[in-house]
Amino acid sequence: MTARNKFAAERGARIRELIRQLMLEHAEHNPLARPLPGKTLQAMLADQGVRLALSTVLWHVSRVRLAADLDALDAEAGSGS
Repeated sequence: MTARNKFAAERGARIRELIRQLMLEHAEHNPLARPLPGKTLQAMLADQGVRLALSTVLWHVSRVRLAADLDALDAEAGSGS
């Protein structure tokens, strides 16, 4: 990890993993529902002791989605060769 603040980078990774798990659980239990809104995720995180501004939650959600998109592209590129 080449982050300036290793502690903050590790905390951010843990938060993104928690958000990813919340999003996956929601999708598994409600396959036809829309994705969780940011405010709902913010409240769910607060229930688990993680208090973040809505903009921070949304930033982490965008990173989780970006990582998922990149993983899907990697899988597609690997199966297409």
